[in-house]
Amino acid sequence: MNLNEYFSNYKFFKNKIIVISAKDEASKYFNLFTEKRKYNLIKEIKYRNSYIAVIDIKRQFYYEHTSNDMYECSYKVKDKFIDIISAGYDKGNKSSIKIDDTEYSCNRRGLNVAVFNYRTLTLIDKFYCDTYSDQFLTIRR
Repeated sequence: MNLNEYFSNYKFFKNKIIVISAKDEASKYFNLFTEKRKYNLIKEIKYRNSYIAVIDIKRQFYYEHTSNDMYECSYKVKDKFIDIISAGYDKGNKSSIKIDDTEYSCNRRGLNVAVFNYRTLTLIDKFYCDTYSDQFLTIRR
C-alpha cells in the first residue's frame, strides 16, 4: 500500500488523530502525496527541512509546520500530551512522536506517521514512508 491509498478514505480517520513527523530528507517526493489536501495540509517541505502535521478531524484541528531548524511541539488531548519532534539531516536528523515516555515514531528517513484513537490515545497504526528515495510512496512498517 502507498501513502495516497492509505489516506484516500477520509471517513476512516474521522475518530483518529494523525501525527506526521519528517526526518532526514523528506522533500524529494513529498509533492506526490496528493491525498494530503483532503486533510487541509498545504505546506511544501524544502530540502532537509523539518515537518510536523497533526490532524484531529473530530475536533476540527489541523496543524502543519515546516522549518529549516529542528522543530518541537505538543498537542494536548484531555490530560495527556502528544510530543512531536522533527529535524532534517543537518539539524539533528530525528523524528519523535511520544505520549508519556512511549515512542511511536519509526524514526526513519522521510515521513513517520502515527495514528491514535482520539479519545484514548491508543495506537492504531504506525509506519514510515521514505519520501526521499521512493517515488511510489510505499508504506513500511
